Amino acid sequence: MSGIWCQVSLRGLVLTGILYAALGCSRKEAAPRAEGSSRPAVAALGRLSSSELHLPPGSGPSHRRPLLLLLHGYGDDGAHFVTSSGWADFAAKQAIAWLSPDGSRDSSGKRFWNAGASCCNFDRAPVDHVGELRAALEAALATGAIDPERVFAVGFSNGGFMAHRLGCELGGLVKAVASISGAGPPPPQSCPATAPLRVLEVHGDADPIVSYQGGRVFRHGSEREHLSAESTVGGWAERLGCGGLPEPVRDFDFEARIPGDETRVSRFRNCRRGAVELWTVHGGRHLIGFHAPSQQAIWSFLNGR
Repeated sequence: MSGIWCQVSLRGLVLTGILYAALGCSRKEAAPRAEGSSRPAVAALGRLSSSELHLPPGSGPSHRRPLLLLLHGYGDDGAHFVTSSGWADFAAKQAIAWLSPDGSRDSSGKRFWNAGASCCNFDRAPVDHVGELRAALEAALATGAIDPERVFAVGFSNGGFMAHRLGCELGGLVKAVASISGAGPPPPQSCPATAPLRVLEVHGDADPIVSYQGGRVFRHGSEREHLSAESTVGGWAERLGCGGLPEPVRDFDFEARIPGDETRVSRFRNCRRGAVELWTVHGGRHLIGFHAPSQQAIWSFLNGR
């Protein structure tokens, strides 16, 4: 999480060759650094709290990096999520750029994402997280250091709901989404974006908070019911032109804390506009995917490997 940083407003961002100038830098150096730098660069993007762009050393127009947007769960924050989940270390080893912003605070002081009617804007606050995250991603792309064909969103719980919503509304900008313990947009919510998209839902079949079978998050009576894991991927399969029912592909060890090959991969075939998979973690509860080898497995799916 260390590195040179600079407060960069969206309006103050000006791309100039392999560098960009930013108004209001808070220390001695602007960010990100030029290609060939030996240190990571960090730049604040947009209005979201802690929405700094973390760039690997050497990033620039001739070394464009994939970008991970990492979305925390309800009551968490970006800094804690990216370290506790292992994604910060994984990104550093793989030379991946990343953003892990904070959601808004609700009346109980907990951070949340407005990810739709099912989760988790309990106060019905008028916040546009889709618009704010779009602005942060576009500002990151404007640095010239990001590969626009490898912009991915990964979210846990409330962040998983938000990843699905971004795939629904920012298709074309976001190329793939992975949700862990989340759920997709329920009908009649439409998805205006029709660009190709890769979609992954990872879910424990013993999840007591966001039920694998569908229900209400935290059993919160005032919230709309969320989709089951199977209905989530089924909805995406319909949107992306996949044929038939999902087929089991393999079992593998995704969750290190459960013995054996506990995770079943089910995949839709012949998708005309992307890919859709459901990974069912047998015996998995809500907190899954925070340990190796889960990051590598998700990363391989996002990249279509």
